[in-house]
Amino acid sequence: MRNRIPLSLLLIVVFFVGGWTLQSAKQQLEYKIENGVDGKKFNELGMQGWELTSCGSFNGGMPYCVFKRAK
Repeated sequence: MRNRIPLSLLLIVVFFVGGWTLQSAKQQLEYKIENGVDGKKFNELGMQGWELTSCGSFNGGMPYCVFKRAK
């Protein structure tokens, strides 16, 4: 029980400081929406630094993919 209190306090401090650091270092992102992406296009976008965030379709229509990357 004695060891849990200091460990708990240490974890709280680490999460607080880590969260504060992440908040202060927010990066700017840009987004891209692509329709009908195939494997070749995925590779091209990946080489350009784009990261796939989600895919879907509107009412069962043409699929789309959303990509993001740091500005």
